[in-house]
Amino acid sequence: MKLNYRDKVILIVLAVLLVLVGGFMLFVKPAMDDCNTASDNLESKKVELADLKEQNKKDANLKNEIKELKTKTNEVAANFYDYQIGYDANKTVFDLFSAEGVDIVPSSMKITSYSSTVLTPYLYIDKLTPTEMDVKVDEYNEMNQKSADDKTAAKTDAAATNAAAADGTTNPLAAIGCYEVDVTFTSTMDGFKKFSQNITTTREKSMVIKSVTIDDVNGISEEDAGDDTEKVGKIEGNMKLQMIVLKKIAE
Repeated sequence: MKLNYRDKVILIVLAVLLVLVGGFMLFVKPAMDDCNTASDNLESKKVELADLKEQNKKDANLKNEIKELKTKTNEVAANFYDYQIGYDANKTVFDLFSAEGVDIVPSSMKITSYSSTVLTPYLYIDKLTPTEMDVKVDEYNEMNQKSADDKTAAKTDAAATNAAAADGTTNPLAAIGCYEVDVTFTSTMDGFKKFSQNITTTREKSMVIKSVTIDDVNGISEEDAGDDTEKVGKIEGNMKLQMIVLKKIAE
């Protein structure tokens, strides 16, 4: 079949178009897609960089904030006994028994191995009931209206907290380390009272008397003491202590 001049021109034009379209689809379009993708990535990275710069500004004082937080944490931790091995915990309890004015003499003492306990919210029940006159005075005295509103809000919050604590819906604090101490002791009533006061006034305030049983609060009589006259007037009993300890943050 012989092609005329017109057909040859059409074939040449079609061939050129196929080459151009094929070249565009194979080389130009992928390059344009890559360029668009790179442009989108660039914009994304610019946004990310701006966020990081903003975060960096917020964290500019992070070192001082961490120091301040550590100081506050250590202040809280100072209310707890430091984590210690059983022997040292035993010695700590003995030191409290031997404090001035206490003189508790343990006849037997058992301390458990290091374990944990869970602190739960304290349930406070407000038994105060306002009288009708109290209500009228609060209504009359407009100057105290804001204070009354604040008290009402505080009581509402307290009531909600107490209700949640009562039904167990509030989350307890995390488990914390402790030792359980069981002591059979001899002391004076004044000495025992002094010990009870000391565990609330020492630097560490995490020794708790869980239970105490005293045979006779009036003390041992001369008849019961027999020849051991030093026992006269002293009390005998048993108490269970809980010594809550907390590991300190390393420097």
